[in-house]
Formats: sequence, structure tokens, C-alpha cells
Amino acid sequence: MIQPICVYQVQPALALAGWVNSMLRPILIAIKADPVPIEFRPLGRWSGLSAGLPSFNPDGRIKISSLLLYKRRTELVQVVLHEIAHCLLDSIEVGIFHNHNAAFCCFYLILLRRADDAGIDTGNSTAHFFCISLYEHQNPIPHFEHLGSPESVWRPVEMQWIFEMADGYRDSELTAKEIAVAIHEAYFVFADRVADDAAKLASREKAIAQKRADEVALRQQLSDEKTFFKVGFFALLAAFFAIVYSIV
Repeated sequence: MIQPICVYQVQPALALAGWVNSMLRPILIAIKADPVPIEFRPLGRWSGLSAGLPSFNPDGRIKISSLLLYKRRTELVQVVLHEIAHCLLDSIEVGIFHNHNAAFCCFYLILLRRADDAGIDTGNSTAHFFCISLYEHQNPIPHFEHLGSPESVWRPVEMQWIFEMADGYRDSELTAKEIAVAIHEAYFVFADRVADDAAKLASREKAIAQKRADEVALRQQLSDEKTFFKVGFFALLAAFFAIVYSIV
């Protein structure tokens, strides 16, 4: 039996907790996640904030804008899933925060799909994902970021990985936490592979360029030698005729 979600409005909000639990507990069951404490409070321009460091947030509560209590239910669901994705991913390894990189985008998509597959209205998760994918996926892997690669280069490569991973875990029996760990580990393997592939490509391109340069140098050398022999031949021929004419 899944435990109740603790709900706060700075202090515990018991009256609000009943409504929040009736709405969100089925979603936690669908995505196979444990309850996360939720605090509703004014957040200005933000819809939600993830747990952050345990030293600042020991009970791991996520903060949701109190304005979402007055908006469509699907908006609240989307934001809660978004912040749960942050919490689970960022709690795996101390000091490693995925922010809005490919790992986060992939994991968030998996949670949306799980909820959607369970018949929970998430505002049509697939359409929702495509609408906000630029927000969910802002940070390229270190290799592309280091090179300053344009979005047209890194996004297609990373989106392919995102969908392949999301498709692979869509029907998985793993819990959300277990999938978060798998995505976290796979992301760094993927990042290393991209860097290795790029290094191999750069090495091949360097080898090809060197081969072409060597061919050009060889052709120039042969041309120079051919010119030298031509000049030498005509010089010898001229010397021969000069000797002949001097004898005559």
C-alpha cells in the first residue's frame, strides 16, 4: 500500500492533502514511484522547484506554485512529474545534477508515458512532450557543449538516444527509481561514446587530410623532378650542339 503524500503550505496543509492525495497517488502508482512531500507556495515565475541538496531540504520536498491549484489539473500533474523526475535523477549521485539534459528529458518522457498508459490525463503526454521538449532538453552532453556545437548538430543525435531509451523502458516492470538509475548510468555511457566517435572521426579526417597532403607533395615532387630532367636534358642537348658547332 503506497504511503500518503505529505502536503505543505509552508506548514502541513491537512485539508489540502486529501485532495492532492486523491489526485496524485494514482499517478505515483502508475509510474511506480514512492511519495514525495509537496509544498505549495508562491514561486513567482516558476511552476515548481525540485528538492535540491539534502543539507537544505532534508525531507526532499518539492515546491509547487500555489497558482497551479487554480489551473487545469493536467498542468499540476505535468509539473509534479517534472519535479519528481528531477528528484529521482539528482538523488542518485552526490554532486551530479542533470538539469535539463538528455537524461532528464528521457526520464520525464518515461514518467509521462507511464501515466498516460495508465489512463491518467496528463494533457496528452506525447503532444505535451513535443510542445515543451525544447525546455526539457536544453543542455547538450559535455562533448557538444565544449565544442560549442550548434543545436542543429547535437539535438538530433541526443533526441534519437532519448526516444530509443524511452521506448526500451516504456513497458518495464522496474520502479521509477530503478529506471532513473539506469538512465543516469546510460547517459554517461552515451556521452562517452559520442566523444569517442567524434575523436575517431577526427582522427580519420586527420589521416585522410594527411594522405591528401602527402599525395599533393608527391605529385609536386614528381613534377619538380620531371621539370629538372627536362631542363637537364635540354641543357645537355645544348651543350652537345655547342661542342659539335665548335668542332665544325
